[in-house]
Amino acid sequence: MSSKSPLFTRSVGGPWIRRRMGQLFFSMDAHGAEHLRNALHRGPAVVFSNHSGWWDGFVAFMLEQHFGFDLHVMMEKKNLDEAPFLRWLGAFDADLGTPRRSALALRSALRVLAPSQPVTRQPVLWIYPQGRMGSAHERPLKFRRGLEWILEHRADLSAIPMACRYEFMREDRPHIFLRFGPALAGASTASLEQALQKELDSLHGQLAAWSVTDFERIWQSSLSVNKRWERWWGKIRGGGKAFDPLNR
Repeated sequence: MSSKSPLFTRSVGGPWIRRRMGQLFFSMDAHGAEHLRNALHRGPAVVFSNHSGWWDGFVAFMLEQHFGFDLHVMMEKKNLDEAPFLRWLGAFDADLGTPRRSALALRSALRVLAPSQPVTRQPVLWIYPQGRMGSAHERPLKFRRGLEWILEHRADLSAIPMACRYEFMREDRPHIFLRFGPALAGASTASLEQALQKELDSLHGQLAAWSVTDFERIWQSSLSVNKRWERWWGKIRGGGKAFDPLNR
């Protein structure tokens, strides 16, 4: 089960994560964020994503801070045992070693989505249905069946596919690019896999063309070396194009 500590998250974990993300990343930009917003208006939700980087869980945490939901990340036990502090941020273990342990993990997922007490923030289960880390270019995605099982037992849940990519673009630190797709309910493993692959392929096409002007900026760190130079050089030359810190 999740053992998130609000005290740790707010007073220690949250500021540390935001500071560290600012050191490593330039911004977080999302396409289709309205799909997540609409799902949160309806009730508890599941977000399923590709797992291509160590920072994926922290991306989920930053989204929790922005959208105001209650995050619960399903994480394989052997990986969570190596980074137990992630439990304070909403992670709970999924021991996939045997069918019995897998079933227990899935029941834990159902419990976090049905809190026993009234809540002010909707619970959101974050799941990586491939069950391992791999390239965002890998095809086929090869989902495990756990997500389908959860949706079979909670027909009211909205399941939102989210593609995630890290790209440098023009900056000295990478952007985090996200693409959310329409909600699914009670879908098969094959349909869920196709939905995420569609968002990954669409995101790849947008990034390959550097077509990111219609993305919503979720979070912005300090100016990069490139943007500082651009601002300084613009002042020296005077006139011309107005300085744009967001590359829009």
